[in-house]
Amino acid sequence: SMQQMQECMEQVDQDQLQEIQASSEKMNQEIEELCAAGKRDQAQNKAITFAREIVKNPAMKQMRKCGEMVQGMLPQMQMPAYDEQELKNQHVCDS
Repeated sequence: SMQQMQECMEQVDQDQLQEIQASSEKMNQEIEELCAAGKRDQAQNKAITFAREIVKNPAMKQMRKCGEMVQGMLPQMQMPAYDEQELKNQHVCDS
């Protein structure tokens, strides 16, 4: 089962994953700046838009698929979700 997960992870496009990481770091910085400037609505909208884009990315879809395999084996290992509903329930500036 761990081997299955490892094989699953090997199918993830590493270049796309690195792009996601870089754009996530940039987005976090932009959101923090908006929050610090008191532009809470703008920060929230930017976070939701980014979450929508990330969810569509093929590398993230593959990671989520692999993560679902892991959750069956190790429920305590959860993939970070870019969950739009969660973003709507909690303001990005408050997290």
